[in-house]
Amino acid sequence: MNDSRELTLQERSTKRANYCLMLTVLIISIYMMFLFIGTILQGNHALFRLFVIAGMIALPAAVSTLFYFFNPVSIRYRNVAITCFLIIYEVSCLSSKLFVYNLFMIPVLVALLMYFDLKLEICSGVLNMICCILNGLYSIHVLRTNSLAERNLIFVICSIIIVINTITCLASRVAVLHNTEELAELEAHKKKQEDMMKPFLEDSEIIHLGNRKNGEEPTER
Repeated sequence: MNDSRELTLQERSTKRANYCLMLTVLIISIYMMFLFIGTILQGNHALFRLFVIAGMIALPAAVSTLFYFFNPVSIRYRNVAITCFLIIYEVSCLSSKLFVYNLFMIPVLVALLMYFDLKLEICSGVLNMICCILNGLYSIHVLRTNSLAERNLIFVICSIIIVINTITCLASRVAVLHNTEELAELEAHKKKQEDMMKPFLEDSEIIHLGNRKNGEEPTER
């Protein structure tokens, strides 16, 4: 959606954050598709199945990208992008025995820091940890990744995700506090400038009224 009006500071900030999130989702989606298509050369999976998985990744990525270009300043875009990426994330994780796919949520969590929203970061981090743990149980009990090395890898990746999510939440809290202080300082500086200009504006108004009054007096002959 094109809008020729000048954007506010909040809208410019939202647009930059939306662009960062959109680009992150798009890049990771393309990378995941190439990973799945690349396994064709190894002959590990059926050709039709791999293209179906690639299509299930491409569709949410396209929805996320198109929604951004439709309204780049929408605050709701982050919800759309996160939902689309969760679909991509789960399709990838549940379709492969490579548990490292669970790490691909981390760049998205980093991109979400741009919104300066602690609640959003916490909710996304908790959701990521729950998905990772459930994916681990799925890998063990459904995909039959029962070797000791594979189980150790699942444990290590789950631990890494928990630690990184904790760190991103702490970073988000600091970023929100810093942003709040910056805005408060900017508002205080603006008010100080207005207070400094107020006497000059009052004097200018008095002079203007005086000139107007003199102009209304009858001219003596």
